[in-house]
Order: sequence, then C-alpha cells, then structure tokens
Amino acid sequence: MNLTQTKLTTRQWDLYNLVKQRTLDGLKTTCRDICDALPQHYQLNEKQSHHSNCPHIYQDCEALLLSSEVEKVIIPDNNDFHIARNEREAMEYADRLARRGAHRFKRYWAIVDKCKSDGQGKVVSCQNEPIDDESKARRFVESFLKAEEGEEDVRD
Repeated sequence: MNLTQTKLTTRQWDLYNLVKQRTLDGLKTTCRDICDALPQHYQLNEKQSHHSNCPHIYQDCEALLLSSEVEKVIIPDNNDFHIARNEREAMEYADRLARRGAHRFKRYWAIVDKCKSDGQGKVVSCQNEPIDDESKARRFVESFLKAEEGEEDVRD
C-alpha cells in the first residue's frame, strides 16, 4: 500500500471512532454531530460565508484515509461522514474523486489500495511487530465494516 506512515493523533482517532460507531448504528455523522460529541477537538463555524463549517474535520478525515493505521474508507458527502460498508460504495467515492481532478489522485489510490487489501493476510502489525498468537493485531486486513448479524453483506 502507498499510504502515509505518520502516526494519527488522539483527535483523529476520536473522530474515527465516532464516525465508525455512528456508521455501525446506520447513521451518517454531520459536522455538527462531530463538534457536539467532540467539543475538545472541534468547533463549528456557523458563518454563512464559509464553504466548510469545520475544516479540521476534513483535514482529519483525509489523514485517516491516507493512514496505513486505518483500514476503513471514510466518505465525506455534503458535510456528512460515514465509513464505506462495501467495495462498491468505496469505489463510487473513489470514482467521484477521480472525476474532480488529478490533484486528488493520492486519496483515490489510497481507497483503491485499501479495497484491494481487504482479506489479505498480514505478518506484521501497524507497529511493525510480528503477528503471533500473543498479538492483539488482526491477521487479515478488514477494509470494510462488516454487516451486522441479520443484515445482508453487499459485496460486489
């Protein structure tokens, strides 16, 4: 994978965990939801003249997407955020990025790499430690949130 090796911050992990939990609950997460849930990290800018009401959220989502520590794809969509539930959804987002221009191809290839890595075995963790029976790291890459019990897994 051609992903960034930079360590994620506590703020970025808190954002990831919030979006992940809300996605598992079947919800998209708005900028307001994020700012309300994580006021120590984000403040909502409600001025009408601003395109983004919290640019730090977008910066952190991009850092999460480009990080090799996070295997999931976070999809921003009109100030809403959620994690891809299947390859089709992730690739639709990747295709949208591709249409926006070449300067966004770094994110596009990060998503494609994550999609291609789903289910592949790992021998070392993100901390470059060997994965063995004592390790807490997963032995396989899980790029998508799995369907809840009783839900259909929509892999294309």
